Amino acid sequence: MLKMNKLILAAALAVLVALPLDAFSATRHKKTRMSATKIAFMKANPCPSNGKSKGSCPGYGIGYVIPLKQGGVDSASNMQWVQKKAKKVKKKMKI
Repeated sequence: MLKMNKLILAAALAVLVALPLDAFSATRHKKTRMSATKIAFMKANPCPSNGKSKGSCPGYGIGYVIPLKQGGVDSASNMQWVQKKAKKVKKKMKI
């Protein structure tokens, strides 16, 4: 019986070691969480399409006035509502 318990424990340990490191990380749920900065932006600037300060904003996304890659700060004052169509065009142009 003791030998069987050791085998089960060894097998469970092998499974845990084989899992990717991000399987235990909270960042894998990044898409469902919002940063405090975005929440502050939404409270100060309600959604243009439905006027809500929480939840989704149909047809709009949040973008940076000055992109972070270009030295912009991650603050509500550097954010703006961007129409999703315009955001897609901007990504294609790689601006």
